[in-house]
Amino acid sequence: MNGENAFRAWIETWPIWPLIRAFGFSAYVWLFLTVAAGMLASLPFVPGKLRGILNIVHRQGARWGLGFLLLHMLLLSLDPTMPFP
Repeated sequence: MNGENAFRAWIETWPIWPLIRAFGFSAYVWLFLTVAAGMLASLPFVPGKLRGILNIVHRQGARWGLGFLLLHMLLLSLDPTMPFP
């Protein structure tokens, strides 16, 4: 068994569908929080300290959301159920 087949066999033993769903749901939640924090930070009556916290949540949430989205897409490409050409 060469290295590529061993890697493929190892990947196929993962519970890939629950991981795909978990990463997709996590990406959705983080990107929702990112948009919500950005919109709240732009309101004129939000005090300065809260605006700074919302800005941090906005920036970090975008990073986390995009990271989970990339993991979601990577696992979708490895899923043996729906092969991509």
